[in-house]
Amino acid sequence: MMKDWIKGVMKRLFVLVFSPLPKDVLRAMNLPDYKTSYNEDGLYTNHNCDFLKDARFQEAYARFMDTGSSQGWDMRWRLHTLLWAASVSQHVEGDFVECGTYLGGSARAIVDYVDFNRLGKDFFLVDSFQGLSEEHRHLHDYKEGDYFDRVRSLFVDHPRVKLVKGFVPDVLNTRTFGPVSLLHIDMGVAEAEVAALRFFWSRLSKGAIVVLSYYAYPVRNWKEIKAGYDAFARDQGVEICYFPTGQGLIVKVSEPATGRLLEWEKGMTSNPVISLDPELNVMLEAYRVSDPTFASSRYWEVLSRKNVEQLDTEGFENFKQTVAMNYFTFLVKVRDPYMQFLIRSLPAIEVVSGRDKWGQKWSSESIPLWGWRC
Repeated sequence: MMKDWIKGVMKRLFVLVFSPLPKDVLRAMNLPDYKTSYNEDGLYTNHNCDFLKDARFQEAYARFMDTGSSQGWDMRWRLHTLLWAASVSQHVEGDFVECGTYLGGSARAIVDYVDFNRLGKDFFLVDSFQGLSEEHRHLHDYKEGDYFDRVRSLFVDHPRVKLVKGFVPDVLNTRTFGPVSLLHIDMGVAEAEVAALRFFWSRLSKGAIVVLSYYAYPVRNWKEIKAGYDAFARDQGVEICYFPTGQGLIVKVSEPATGRLLEWEKGMTSNPVISLDPELNVMLEAYRVSDPTFASSRYWEVLSRKNVEQLDTEGFENFKQTVAMNYFTFLVKVRDPYMQFLIRSLPAIEVVSGRDKWGQKWSSESIPLWGWRC
């Protein structure tokens, strides 16, 4: 340990002594040019970082700093990593999600950098917007307070940026999310971070990128965050890439186990007429996290999508003539007990409506049971 520390000190002294020398002198002494190109946020290097000169990056970074999210701490390479991920993810199916928005700096930089309004995606910003829960406030120095309106004001020109207020993971079960192409987790609380990744894992599209802001930080509770992520990654058979910025990165290379179900579910939730029962959400979540061995076949996934399309175009009032016909149905005679029961049980106006609707079929030997509104 002491030996490594001495090596670090000597390297710094070497840089301080020799970096001011002209390059030709360094070459004559057979010494490398150690001119520093980047030194902030715990990252020191002489490697190329031309992205710092890019006008689009500079503008996005300025918007990030204007929000006060970094509390004056420069973190350009860290933001560059996130913006790169957003730039790639814009071409992948699915929405953007950020768990841990704080004052909205990262999200504001992303929407500027990728011109978010043109993407046709939603961007969900999940946060309590009032700081950490009481049991976790000792973990960070962030100021407490209600900053929901402050963050919302940053996105008045971005109608598809949606704020989800509440503590992770509980608040996640109050919303229905479709496929996700970018997941940014930046909360600094081990239980919440790992729970967020676990919740969204099955929703990540093929090619989706996950950016873990606290993955490689070596101090305080952040070691617990890494341990939690590593355990999850082992269970899923994936590896997390270390970044010297302290971030971790995952690329989802497989299709979601229930990708087509998620497409069907998104169709349901995007229809303002349809409202999913909370118990159905619980059932869908159990299906998503189940062993893929027990996932439904493609037949049922295609059928579910067809059902939603018919409900969307034809309405619930025509359920018997549309969705019901996709399943087992049968013909019954007018005097069949099923029909007699309906005639006795339905209001007279419904009986007349059914008779008028089917006309001559009313007096035929058989009549479709699904022709009745019930």
